[in-house]
Amino acid sequence: MSLVVTDITEAMFSCAEGYAALVTDAMEFSLGRKLTSAECQSIFRCIEDSINKAIKEMEGVE
Repeated sequence: MSLVVTDITEAMFSCAEGYAALVTDAMEFSLGRKLTSAECQSIFRCIEDSINKAIKEMEGVE
């Protein structure tokens, strides 16, 4: 069985929340403080936008 772009893109979306949590944790460590809810939402939106962009590029390769 070979992986197709759809398999990869679905996995990317399913991991978005966990990845956002890792990025948030790294930023909190780097800044030495907890991030606000608004900052956390901003991080998630940025990651979601980046994933959407990457998926569109990958789908163009199919």
